[in-house]
Amino acid sequence: MKSSVLFVLILFILTSINVFGQGSKATDPDLLRAFKKIGCWDKMREDTTVSALDSLYLANSIFEGKLLQAAAKYPFTVSNFFKSFDDEPLGITTSADGVLIIYWWDTLTGGTQHAYSCVAQYKTAHGIKSVSPASPNKYSCSYSKIYSLKSKDKIYYLAVYDEILSYHDRCQGIQIFLIDKDDLMPAKLIKTQTGLHSKIDYLYNDNSMRDQNWENELTYHEKTQTLTIPVALENGNLTDNYITYKFNGEYFIKLKSK
Repeated sequence: MKSSVLFVLILFILTSINVFGQGSKATDPDLLRAFKKIGCWDKMREDTTVSALDSLYLANSIFEGKLLQAAAKYPFTVSNFFKSFDDEPLGITTSADGVLIIYWWDTLTGGTQHAYSCVAQYKTAHGIKSVSPASPNKYSCSYSKIYSLKSKDKIYYLAVYDEILSYHDRCQGIQIFLIDKDDLMPAKLIKTQTGLHSKIDYLYNDNSMRDQNWENELTYHEKTQTLTIPVALENGNLTDNYITYKFNGEYFIKLKSK
């Protein structure tokens, strides 16, 4: 009797794994096809016989919806699930602990000011969740790095974002997230003269980075829990100076300018 129960249990587990595997494999090509349609409609924007721009917006919306659904349904790993996206312009930025993943892509609906869409996948005590996070500013952004900060019983995620505002104007900043129960939300840990904020950034002109002897960019140092932000002049030219914020156990406090 026991051996029969054990056999049924093993068969159920193997069947479940097989079904999950088939679901993952079936979803991957579907996502890839939806993503490729974005590029296809972008190439047709000069064709006046079709409503390419409307179709481009629709293609982005369809892909975002499919990605949200897949990210919430399948607790996949980036390396396996998105293997077929290796040659595609889909950005995947992951925290070191694998708890937070941000997928982002250029919607190709902008001009010199780029427009991005993002989907965040994150782990909670109740499973995998997905959401389209709001942009830190009124302009959309991409994400290049996710740092982590552990304070007391909470883990905060510091995501570095970049905005392309025009041909040379750029914005770089850091957005702090907290996973609270089932929600991914901004966490106001940065204390400035204007109050508490969940993000901080700076504007610059990328021309100022040419022919310079320094490499100055926003950086979070996890060991010292310090955040360094480059100083730019009013015309957008970057300098070799920076502002430092240090976490004091409760907030990031400005220390000094160098």
